Amino acid sequence: VVLIAAVTSITSAQSNKLSSGLVGLGLTYALMVSNYLNWMVRNLADMELQLGAVKRLNALIKTEAENYEGLLSPAQIPQNWPDQGEIQIQNLSVRYDSTLKPVLKHVSAHISPGQKIGICGRTGSGKSSFSLAFFRMVDAFEGRIIIDGIDIAKLPLQTLRSRLSIILQDPILFSGTIRFNLDPENKCTDSTLWEALEIA
Repeated sequence: VVLIAAVTSITSAQSNKLSSGLVGLGLTYALMVSNYLNWMVRNLADMELQLGAVKRLNALIKTEAENYEGLLSPAQIPQNWPDQGEIQIQNLSVRYDSTLKPVLKHVSAHISPGQKIGICGRTGSGKSSFSLAFFRMVDAFEGRIIIDGIDIAKLPLQTLRSRLSIILQDPILFSGTIRFNLDPENKCTDSTLWEALEIA
């Protein structure tokens, strides 16, 4: 823009069509135009980010509330559940939304108490989705997961998520002490936490 304005102004000044004052004014405005263009591009980039945030908020508002109650009352759930760690996965199919395709289809497995397993697969094969299914964070529209004889679909969400733990791929620490991150409900003694850390 500045180059075009400069060439045009010099050509016009040489042919005596413009005075030197108008040439200077034209170049000044040409320099200002580039600043305004930069400002406009920055604002467009900011607007794009803000529209993305609005889209995510809109999706969050439209999200249906989870069933927190469950079918079992607290009295029907053993105080120390899960105590053995036996896991039965029966014909489990999982999706992130009722309008989307399943990310897991008809998965069945039996994990004995104390057994250690590893789940391998390429990116997008459903490893994280499989883990989230244990916390009912994804829609398990078919099949069930039974832990120590109790179908997790029947448990109140508060009970289920307070009795199980997960270590995510991306480490997340909440503000506070390491002890708080290990035991946010302050239910364990220091010795129990140290023992868990040594085992880990």
